[in-house]
Amino acid sequence: MDPFEVIQPTQGVQERASELVALLQKLRIEPVPVKEAKLFQYKLNPLKPDTEEDHAFFNLITEFAKSNANDVKDIVKRRARARIPKLQPSDKRPEPMVQRLDDGWVEVPSGHIVVLITLPSADYRTTEIHVRGEQKIHKAKDLLFGSNILLFEKAQFRTYPHELQFVVIPSRTLPLDGGGEDVR
Repeated sequence: MDPFEVIQPTQGVQERASELVALLQKLRIEPVPVKEAKLFQYKLNPLKPDTEEDHAFFNLITEFAKSNANDVKDIVKRRARARIPKLQPSDKRPEPMVQRLDDGWVEVPSGHIVVLITLPSADYRTTEIHVRGEQKIHKAKDLLFGSNILLFEKAQFRTYPHELQFVVIPSRTLPLDGGGEDVR
């Protein structure tokens, strides 16, 4: 089984991704400590949007959730034999972020899934995501920008070409037979 699944982009997600990219050049980018990887993260806050950039990021996350939440839920159930738990307002949520990976691999933590949304680049028309799972490298090739890649726990990924920007939307998962409520 491939440790990922590609979800075709909607026009709305592609449009919001383009709007966000146009604003990213104004932002500060900081290194993220990741073992054996050169990963950078943009300073954005989609959960409390105060700036134009934050609003663009919030709009992209909202558009993705509106158009793909049921698909993601179904894929996680079918492929990972897991579910996304409903969180209470007081629960700490994994936050979405915009990152750039210059070198190395990044791993999806155990008990989580990650959705990557590839962001447009003036230099490239398509991208690839390389995903390593169970000692084998899988490639999702010729992805259009705005594509959505759902990565399962413990999968490692990298982008090609390097230095492309992408959105990371992490989410906790529970086994299908675990407690708690399903996301509706």
